[in-house]
Amino acid sequence: MSKKSTRLQSAELTVPVDHQKILGLAVNTLGRNIVWSLSKRTARHGVLPGVYPIIAWLMQLPDSTQAELSRLVGIEQPTMAITLRRYGARWAHSTQTRP
Repeated sequence: MSKKSTRLQSAELTVPVDHQKILGLAVNTLGRNIVWSLSKRTARHGVLPGVYPIIAWLMQLPDSTQAELSRLVGIEQPTMAITLRRYGARWAHSTQTRP
């Protein structure tokens, strides 16, 4: 073994590894990649990543109120009302035009 590879191996053994931090970084990267992929597919329909949590909760709780959704998503109720009004018209229109 060369001197350089021996030094590398000894350095690798002494570096503390925080497995939770590495796992957190991997999960974060995976999440960003998923959002990036989804955003490329949904942008042509006018759906931006900011509404993904709202859509996800509406799929699970279709009869929820604006107040419930705003609490679940973590945004203020007036912001939720504006978002639902803006996207609600688009979603209602797109579902009416489908057979």
